[in-house]
Amino acid sequence: MQLVALPFAHDSLSCFRNSGYLRGSFDVYEVEDGIALRRRRQKLYLWLLWLLLKTHGDSVTRARNGTAGKWNKYINMFGIKINTVVVPTHAGNGKEINGMEHRSDFVRVKAVHDFGGIYIDWDVHVLRDIKFLRESGFKAIGGRQLGGEINSGTFPSWRNAALTQIGQRLVREPGEMLIMEQDAFAPGSWMYEDNVRLFGGHNTTTSNLENIAQGDPLPSYEEGDKHERPNDFPDWARDWSTTYMLHAFTPDRGGRKIEGYDHISPRYVLERQSNFARAVYPIAKRMYDEGLVRIDDSYNGM
Repeated sequence: MQLVALPFAHDSLSCFRNSGYLRGSFDVYEVEDGIALRRRRQKLYLWLLWLLLKTHGDSVTRARNGTAGKWNKYINMFGIKINTVVVPTHAGNGKEINGMEHRSDFVRVKAVHDFGGIYIDWDVHVLRDIKFLRESGFKAIGGRQLGGEINSGTFPSWRNAALTQIGQRLVREPGEMLIMEQDAFAPGSWMYEDNVRLFGGHNTTTSNLENIAQGDPLPSYEEGDKHERPNDFPDWARDWSTTYMLHAFTPDRGGRKIEGYDHISPRYVLERQSNFARAVYPIAKRMYDEGLVRIDDSYNGM
């Protein structure tokens, strides 16, 4: 299994030693084409974005050289550092851990505990700036999911913070952990009905790409709060104004068909005919504007 560290700063792409996502003074290395150029002391909001790749080194090589598709190659834009880790097969009590997603729970927690930063699953999409949360003063932040448990798909934490040592009971300790309601990080769920509400297409709503060809400018939208601007929302559309990060549980695992949805592709998103498409449209539009995606690119980049 590969652990991918993407270094970010508040105002520039940076690589650093003393990682943490709250304010502090750090040794910052400016990065250009993946090469550290010079060091400087700077006070920034720095954090590591941790992702898990359930893969091997040869797969990473194929992604970097482009033979694994356009989208896989793009991850190389961020000056990533890959750490190979051993995936546990048994818990501390000797019980076997079944399922790669459960084994990865142990890996992600250890990574954030050892290095600090923010972990997100690959199907988590950032919808708004989390600066407010980073500056909240809490050493760790979590969000609830269906059933009230803490969702393990995304969590920011200081290095060696108590979150990754003890767990949910620390919400009772002042300044240790902020737990957000379900809308903040995981507003839907893995249940089929929620998959339909998130990904189902609504062709009764005019496509955002009607009369638009590749290269034409795309419209921008400022929807805001549904209660304040109800005319901007079709009757099926969800209000994302209270969501920071969208954990978009996909229906692929269950293998059940959803009308109006086959894959997440540029066209599917840019048409804005589903709740998922409306949520991530702003970043997809920016990628289109910058030439990173084309309307008819395939879902897998091949």
